[in-house]
Amino acid sequence: MPTRDQAESLMAKFPGHRQFKVGLELFSAIGPEPVQEWIQQGWEIFLDLKLHDIPHTVSRAVNRIEEMGVSLTTVHASGGMAMMQSLSRRQLAIVGVTLLTSLGNQDIHQLGFTGTSQDFVINAAQMCKQAQLDGVVASLYETRQIRELWFQSRIVVPGIRWGDAITGDDQERIATPDRAVLAGATDLVVGRALMRRPDTAQAYQELMTMVESANQGK
Repeated sequence: MPTRDQAESLMAKFPGHRQFKVGLELFSAIGPEPVQEWIQQGWEIFLDLKLHDIPHTVSRAVNRIEEMGVSLTTVHASGGMAMMQSLSRRQLAIVGVTLLTSLGNQDIHQLGFTGTSQDFVINAAQMCKQAQLDGVVASLYETRQIRELWFQSRIVVPGIRWGDAITGDDQERIATPDRAVLAGATDLVVGRALMRRPDTAQAYQELMTMVESANQGK
């Protein structure tokens, strides 16, 4: 959502749902004050800024985010061990972005990495564990392996899709809600799969039915 009004209109469509992600586009447009107001009104906010900078800068930025009352935020694991270790022992939950779900093998090869995207993600997850973050952001394709090597990890899975294809989709490594939950995901990031459906309420109910069914099947 590009504006506060549009974000609040969307939030109002899910009166029983209290967890929302604020991404880079919206936060750049509205700043911290509306986010703090939403938190004061009882919403849990996942501030997804994917921070990536020198340790001192990221640590100070996370201090400000924590002061806002945000529940969860993200940093890039590729920022390195020192950056991630500077963020340990906080009340705010922090997860490391292993590899953007828009990227595949060809993209990481262009960056000079010779393995597969899965190798890249697992290596990043191991770094996040060693740095004592709370978990990772990863795709379905790595979730089960991450769960095996890091049992307590919070695993945030974006790129959730079901039903009709989304025109112009830039996500390569996608997942259905039920498969992500069964693989070990703790959090699902669902955006366009809801917003681009003509009946948002029906799409949300489909989502919750799949999640509940998968939880029962664990």
